[in-house]
Amino acid sequence: MDAALWTAVAAVLLVVLCSKEEQQQRCIAVKADSQAAARAMVAAYGREDREAVIEHLDTLSQIYSEQLASGHAGIVALTEFCNALVHADALDFLHALQEDTDRRVAQTAKEIFEEVVPRMWSI
Repeated sequence: MDAALWTAVAAVLLVVLCSKEEQQQRCIAVKADSQAAARAMVAAYGREDREAVIEHLDTLSQIYSEQLASGHAGIVALTEFCNALVHADALDFLHALQEDTDRRVAQTAKEIFEEVVPRMWSI
């Protein structure tokens, strides 16, 4: 192989390795952010702190939406999002919030719940 071909191969390998590193960092960040928001939502629900529940529900919705809009990298990170909800025992709370009297809260909880549960079965 000549030097130009070796240079091209090295460049491709560098892109692949950087992409993998970036994906790992993205997954770590999504996991941390999702766990924090899910745990905070569960704690706020237990304290009956409605404003905090809504704030953390909105954060979860934003994280989820950002991952969906990010193509393949976001879809991979959604696994961490789903795992965070399970580990925080947040699914029961999302299910309960679907019956909230505030239509926006109920709809947001429903959208997250209806997307997360089928994804968990497919993982």
